[in-house]
Amino acid sequence: TTAANGAVGIAVACGDSDEEYRYWLDVGTNLAKLRKERNVTQTKVAEFLNRGRTSIANAESGKQTLTLRQAELICELLGVEFRELTERGENNVD
Repeated sequence: TTAANGAVGIAVACGDSDEEYRYWLDVGTNLAKLRKERNVTQTKVAEFLNRGRTSIANAESGKQTLTLRQAELICELLGVEFRELTERGENNVD
């Protein structure tokens, strides 16, 4: 997907907005879990991305999406594979 500012977001293979919401909720849940396991604060993630802390809180709650570059940088900061951040969890109902 492309944001208004031209940033490319992580592609979601679905046309259902409810499905897309569940996807971003899974990404946010993963982000919060991985971040907390590594004792990294939302503020630290935000500073690393040059964003505000509330944008990280919003991403963790599924209210805001990440760009592909932001996701890559978060993985770098946390020392995790991209798939760990983006894998589907219990929020995905097939």
